[in-house]
Amino acid sequence: MSKKKLSLKTIKPLSDMSKVEKLIGDFLNDYGEKEIVDIVLRNERLLIKQPDNDSKRWVEEYLEIFYQAALDKTGSTVLQDVADNFNLVLVVNSYFEKINNARFDIQSSNNLNMQEIVSSSLARGCEDYIEITKRAKELAVSQITENNFYDSESSSLIKDSFGNMIDPDDAISSVAESIHLVLKSTGFLEGTQKGEFFDFKEFLYPDDDLLNKVSALNLNAMIWHNFDFLQKSIRHNGRRWRYHPDNSKVPEKYQGDIDEYLEIDKQTNWNCLEMVANHRLRQYSKEVYLNTYYSYKEQGRNLSQNELNKKSSLVVLERILSLDLSDERNSCLGLTLLQWLDGYAALCKISSDLYNEGVLDSLIPRFKKSDLVSKVVEEGLPLGVAEKFLDNIVYGPKSIDIYDTPVIKFGDEYLIYGPTLKDALLYELVFSNVTRNKQRLLNKGDGLENKLFYTLQKQGFDPKKIKEKKGREEYEYDVVIRWDDTLFVFECKNRALAREPITSRNIKDDYDDHAKQLSRLCKGLEDYPGIISKYFGDNTKLNIVPCIVNGMPFSLDKPLHIDEREILVTDINSINRFFDSSEIQYNLQDEAFTVYSQWSGPKPTVKDFLFHLKYPYQVELHKRYIHDNYEFLPISYKVFVKVALPRYKKLGWEDTKNFFNRFTELKDCLR
Repeated sequence: MSKKKLSLKTIKPLSDMSKVEKLIGDFLNDYGEKEIVDIVLRNERLLIKQPDNDSKRWVEEYLEIFYQAALDKTGSTVLQDVADNFNLVLVVNSYFEKINNARFDIQSSNNLNMQEIVSSSLARGCEDYIEITKRAKELAVSQITENNFYDSESSSLIKDSFGNMIDPDDAISSVAESIHLVLKSTGFLEGTQKGEFFDFKEFLYPDDDLLNKVSALNLNAMIWHNFDFLQKSIRHNGRRWRYHPDNSKVPEKYQGDIDEYLEIDKQTNWNCLEMVANHRLRQYSKEVYLNTYYSYKEQGRNLSQNELNKKSSLVVLERILSLDLSDERNSCLGLTLLQWLDGYAALCKISSDLYNEGVLDSLIPRFKKSDLVSKVVEEGLPLGVAEKFLDNIVYGPKSIDIYDTPVIKFGDEYLIYGPTLKDALLYELVFSNVTRNKQRLLNKGDGLENKLFYTLQKQGFDPKKIKEKKGREEYEYDVVIRWDDTLFVFECKNRALAREPITSRNIKDDYDDHAKQLSRLCKGLEDYPGIISKYFGDNTKLNIVPCIVNGMPFSLDKPLHIDEREILVTDINSINRFFDSSEIQYNLQDEAFTVYSQWSGPKPTVKDFLFHLKYPYQVELHKRYIHDNYEFLPISYKVFVKVALPRYKKLGWEDTKNFFNRFTELKDCLR
């Protein structure tokens, strides 16, 4: 077997430095400062996240050699951008070392063994879950007015363990992430891997003393997780930063508490739009849930929360993925997406049925494997499917979180972790599972094309799928329609939403490629007007509008620009909502209020549609809910990260009404 070719993109510590120097020399012959920074910042292997002094020193030497070679090549005395970003890698590695040292100090001083760490972390997470849900319920009750009015557009934030105001869902997610990191690091450190999962041997029910001791480890893991996310957002998403090696810029009254800090600015607009998309997906799922509830209520059927969750998640998955979930061509680890949904639904029901409010032990039930399989079979899964499902959701080395692998092995017992299951959204568990296993689903793009085609056809258009060859060039168009003097060229894309910085950067790069491809297709129509004549008749004075259509609710608030051409980016939900009805309504206390009209008359016009694509109200409204709070996150003693953390905070019904009033004025002004 031939050795893998050495590349600066994936160079790893302890590689032969003489060979690395040759690669650096070759690279500098073709590229400049921007590419130098990019190839270093995007290489995850240069980040030493676990203690390894040899690798840390190798990275320091590598960056020094690379920087000096760049100076020699350019003849410069300093390359400031390169120097700053190379130094960033060193600072990040130093901060990971400080966080890890704190973990070892905590573990050593408390004399905790593996079973105590894992068991106590899980139990502590249950305590946090009980407290978070209690605070959330108390807040919801307090916001109901005397006339029994509850403003669903008001914000519901509670205090987290740092004292910051945070959404309850985000608070639970943060707790779950800290537990995930404690379990995963402990699993690797203690060598508990057994095949595809970790076996933590024995669950030890912790006393109060153990719970107090492990809380410091959970906090340390939360710090590690938060810092890992933030440093990735700098390196991959272009987030601005400044390193302060001393406290000279710290207000005098705090200088005794801070020796150094890394300052990180607010997230980029692209990341803000991803945050909007995730919240829109949550909102859409709630709408589907309520519609499902009312539909069955009208039929005289009262479904349980678990049944409603399952049925509404099925609708969300089918509509978002544009797939038949029972199609075996779209299986993941030998199970169809429908079988995954059924499996998670069964597990959530088991967890909910066993839960007694406020009782910690009821959140962590443990079973022999055969008993757990039997319980899942009782919920309707065939025996073979139940066994395969459970085998693939046991927590292990490949787990990316504790949500879609919520079963934890302790010897011959299997623990179901209630805090991540009891209130889980089933469609999110299926999405997470597909992402974890890097599953590529077949026909996703075709399904979305067909959905868009049908939507436009239903509105009276004559959509076309076009494939033409001109010379050596082939031009293939997903969906094209003519509306008056405008030709809309749609390119359909169906992929998951990014939830972490590396995926976000990769997707953003992909959009640049999508835009270039769509621009090429539009140029083909301009260069070969006969294509338009063939499918749409007269081609004179047509305005060509290229538009990327996403299956997920991800739209851009500004077009992409390629070759002086504007590429609009929208989503199928937004298009469907535009054609479904002119009126945008909000329901308050069983009353529907019209807050905005998408059409300028009884029927939509091409100008209405263009405004909808260029000024997506659903994006602008949700962006208003995102606010940045500057906070200091501790790394170690007197070392901090000062960061602008985005918080999602609804502003209330009155603000929503005012927003749509101003949006209507904008539309009237641009008419």
